[in-house]
Amino acid sequence: MEETIIIDKYKLKKWLLNNLSDEAIELELAAEGIPFDNIQAYLKAYNKLKIEKRQSMAFIFLICGAFIGFLSFLIAITNLAPEFHTINLYGVTSLAGIIIFIGLYFLFE
Repeated sequence: MEETIIIDKYKLKKWLLNNLSDEAIELELAAEGIPFDNIQAYLKAYNKLKIEKRQSMAFIFLICGAFIGFLSFLIAITNLAPEFHTINLYGVTSLAGIIIFIGLYFLFE
């Protein structure tokens, strides 16, 4: 039977805040006398947490960009401010596209 490995969430969050590399984490855990299998489980959980954080940031960028793009569309369609039509059409829409592409970069990197 496979033994259950208990992973300390506090350590994972501390490493994430300090932005430690995998090697530094391995050295720290080895200094504490943790077995190699448990170290690999810690690294797997740490990398999964890093990816989850990056994906959540990506979705925030995507949602903000989509919302700004939708507002730009509504303003252009209703022509609320005719004197700012070109600024809205080219500036705000471009800004929304840039924010969306930043979100896609974080999502697919």
